[in-house]
This record gives sequence, structure tokens and C-alpha cells, in this order.
Amino acid sequence: MPEPLVPMSGTTADKFLSKQVYKNNRIAQNMFSSATRKDKKIMLPQTLLKGLTIQKLWDNVFQDNTEFLRKYHDRRNESKLEIGPWDYAVDHGSGSRFVSLVAIVEVPRAGTPTPLNQAHRFAYINTPEGKLMLVYQISSQTPEVPAGGSFRTEAYFEITADSADSDCSIAIWGNCRKMSMSFSAIQYIATPRAIKEMTSAYRQMVNMISEDTRTMARTSHVAMTMLSQDRAMWEGSRAGGRGPAPASTGGWMCEEKALLTAAREAQIQTMRYRWMEQQAEIEHLQRTVSLLKWMAYVQVAAVVVALSGFGYLLKRHLDLTPEA
Repeated sequence: MPEPLVPMSGTTADKFLSKQVYKNNRIAQNMFSSATRKDKKIMLPQTLLKGLTIQKLWDNVFQDNTEFLRKYHDRRNESKLEIGPWDYAVDHGSGSRFVSLVAIVEVPRAGTPTPLNQAHRFAYINTPEGKLMLVYQISSQTPEVPAGGSFRTEAYFEITADSADSDCSIAIWGNCRKMSMSFSAIQYIATPRAIKEMTSAYRQMVNMISEDTRTMARTSHVAMTMLSQDRAMWEGSRAGGRGPAPASTGGWMCEEKALLTAAREAQIQTMRYRWMEQQAEIEHLQRTVSLLKWMAYVQVAAVVVALSGFGYLLKRHLDLTPEA
């Protein structure tokens, strides 16, 4: 079982990260800007992740070999995902890793697959106010797009909680880091576009985290309800003098069986919601197609009328020409 994160005391995240040592030669200090950089743009305001502590969020999302990140990148149609293991510091309060994948970009043309390289790092600290803060940074680069090597996009996560057992909140900022002078020529075009794309991506990530948390909560609630009902029925049958349940039933439902049943119910419910959303989207597309068909009919009719009028005028002109 992975070791839990251990918050560091007596330092700020920015001071620690500025001195961080990277074992992976594909990660360097100049890939990252200061976490306190003033011109970074807010992409997600502080949002409460109800039901998640910082440690639970780490275990479910950012830890080595989590299913969540693979599901997230699959949903974004990104492929060839390779997530390197974390290189933790000795105190387990910071670390770094390298991630590579093939992403879909809009430059030089929409829907272009291109390699994307990411350097991840984090620092987990006790703040002077007595709260916990996890600072998580992602520095990304698409070297094969035009001028892609001249800059890096950066995302800054600040995840805070009042205590280790409290629900955490997340806020995300973004910006571009200039890696060469050639970026100066495109920065006023590239930066807004990068911020827009990152905002969409990380809001989708947070929405998926919230969705998974609600699913887990529903699963737990259904499981506990089923356990209580099954136990009450079993105990009621014994109190009624009918004796223990048949051996084939194994007594009241075990917790593992209840959790599996509840998980299936939650999955069915989630699939039902997604089916309803897809149905609404299909209906919207059908209405759009129907409208486009009518517009096409109107355009064809207009062309026919125009051609008829032109033919009539041409005929009159030809009829009048001999007389003239």
C-alpha cells in the first residue's frame, strides 16, 4: 500500500519547489515558473470537493497507477498515455514525475494528434494559518507543433483543507512560460488560446472527480442500506422463531456482496443518466438536421425561381431582338 503524504512545516511551497532536485533527466527547474507568479490567469475558482480529503484526492487521482487519470485522458480522446512513477523526497512531502501522451490540438489545423510531454511536481505543506495545502504544478509542451518548443503551458493547482480529515477545496491557475525569444512573436495569440484549452480540460477533470465522488457516495449509501435491511430481516426471522436462515443463504448479506451489488446499481444509474444526456443531444442534433434540410429546400426553391426568372427575361430579350 502506498505511503500517505506527509506535510512539511517551516517553509512555503514556493521556496521548497525552487530548490527541488529532479532525478529524471527529462525534468528541469527551468520548466516551471514560480507558484506565486502574479500574471497567472484563474481557470477554476476555489471549488469545494465534498467528501474528499487531500489524501483521498491524492489516492484517487494523482497517486501512481490510478484508474482515474487513464479514464480522464480516454474521455479526452488522448492516446499512448505513459505515466512515470513519482520520485518522492525522503520526507514524502514532495515529488516529481514525467508524463507523455498524444493529444488532439487545434494548431496548425483542428483535430491534429501530436505528442504532448508533461512534467509534474508537488509540495505538501502546513501553512502558517495551520491549514494544509497541496501545491501541484503541470508544465506541458507540444514540441512538434509550429513554435511549440518556444514555450510551455503551465497549470497551478492549490488544494487546501482545514485539517487532514476535512473536505478539501481546489483552485487552478494557468499561464505560458517563454522558453525562447521566438515566443514573443506569438505570445499574444498563443497564451489566450492555451488558457482557453487548459480551462476546458481542467474543468472537465474537476467535474469527473466530483462525478466519481458522488458515485462512491451513492454506492456506500446503497450498500449500507442493503446491509441494514438484510440484517434486520435475518434477525427478524430468528426472533420470530423460524430459526436461522438456510445454509444456502449464508445468513445476512456480507459487506462485500452488498458493496458489489450497490456498485452495480450505481453503475446502472450512471449509465442511465448518460443515456438520457445522449438522448437529449441526439434530439438536438435531429432538430438541427431537420432545420438544415428545410433551409436547403428553401435555397433550392429560391434558385429555381431565380433561374426561371432569368430564363423568362432572356426569352423576352431574344424575342425583342429581331424586331429591333
